Amino acid sequence: IVIFFHVNVQLYQVSVPIYHVSVPIYHVNVPIYQVSIPIYHVSVPIYHVNLPLYQVSVPIYHVSLP
Repeated sequence: IVIFFHVNVQLYQVSVPIYHVSVPIYHVNVPIYQVSIPIYHVSVPIYHVNLPLYQVSVPIYHVSLP
């Protein structure tokens, strides 16, 4: 007797919104040597990371031996 059935594991779309990370670093003035070091915005654009995990069908076979 062999009975088999499907177990449907539904994993939907996981969207992770990660937006701009702005690191404002402005002028660094060193008054000993009077050297101005301009360090401007470092903007790191990291957008949506879409992880499409769709429906996974897992077949499980139930085997019954007499």
